[in-house]
Amino acid sequence: MADQSLLDYFSGPAMTKLADAPLVKRGLPWHLDQAFLTPSSAKPIGINVEYEAYSGVRSAGYITSYDSPAVTVDTNGAQKIRATCIGGRESIGIPEELIWGLKNNIPYIAENAKAEFLRRMANFRTRADSRRRNIVASAVLTGKLYVKYQNNGTGLVTTSGTSGAVNVMSAYTPTILNVGDTIPNSGGVTVPDFSVSTTDIPGFFRTIKQAYEQTSNYEATMCQYGKNIPGYMGETNTSMTAYWSRNQILGRTYVDTLEVPPSAFDFQWKPAYRQYFLDEAATTVATKSLIQDDTLVITPAISEDWYEFVEGSSKVPTGIPALMSAASVEELLGQFEYKWGISAYSIMNPQTFQLAGVAQDFTFPVLKNGNLHWIIKVK
Repeated sequence: MADQSLLDYFSGPAMTKLADAPLVKRGLPWHLDQAFLTPSSAKPIGINVEYEAYSGVRSAGYITSYDSPAVTVDTNGAQKIRATCIGGRESIGIPEELIWGLKNNIPYIAENAKAEFLRRMANFRTRADSRRRNIVASAVLTGKLYVKYQNNGTGLVTTSGTSGAVNVMSAYTPTILNVGDTIPNSGGVTVPDFSVSTTDIPGFFRTIKQAYEQTSNYEATMCQYGKNIPGYMGETNTSMTAYWSRNQILGRTYVDTLEVPPSAFDFQWKPAYRQYFLDEAATTVATKSLIQDDTLVITPAISEDWYEFVEGSSKVPTGIPALMSAASVEELLGQFEYKWGISAYSIMNPQTFQLAGVAQDFTFPVLKNGNLHWIIKVK
């Protein structure tokens, strides 16, 4: 570190590499499928995203004779949606003593300065990762966003309560089913109460598999669940007693972990109640579960057909802006480059000549079809 030049170390590409490095600690734990956080193939220039959302019902293709004219069809329920990535940009102070420490030829001074700088970058990364995970988990588990943001410098604004939550997007509504509601395409079967000892829980999931596929043309494979769900699957339920006795390996896993075994009923189970929301209200910081205790969230395997985690892009300078010069607009623009997701750069205050690091991250969880996103309350 001591032999690197200041420009090489604090340039946009170098700062971005450091901010996004695996060695920098992460934020909140993640108890949902990791693919929900995997960046999509979409690489927008800037933070505006356009995609096609779907609603309504599917229709089969027409059968026509070989010599008949083509049949005109509609794209039923499809519409173009624009969304804006949300995130944050933060300034990280780089005092002069830290700069000289990084460039010092005495190893322990340089290493101490490096450790301090990494600590500052790690704090940003922790906040950025926590923000990402808050946004994605709330979208997947509730169909709404619970976020903290700064309102043009006028003060903290939160949407942390149920009444304050905002929709993921105006055109998106998940399929919400409560106890007693008729399950779509099930032949009139209703959502049962899991707390009743005679409820046929395996039969319910078999019905869900069939009804979900006939509704969406996708297979229901993932089940995110609330805190009370494993408790309904114990010895107090007669159907589950028989199920565990026939599946003794799964039954042993259930007894040992007090969680739903990962492959039960041919679903991939995730303990979503452990995925908490960091509620950063103006007066206090609290944690809340994003999924209600008696709730199941059912989705297909993650694919860009119905879900994308889009990373917006931001410009970063290849040097330090106050020290950069350009003879033309083209040359000036050539001194910046786009970075997607987490990025960082350095700036120098032209009045005080103080150096500061800027770290930023803008993302958006794109949910495209409410027919594939089932939120079921079973009590």
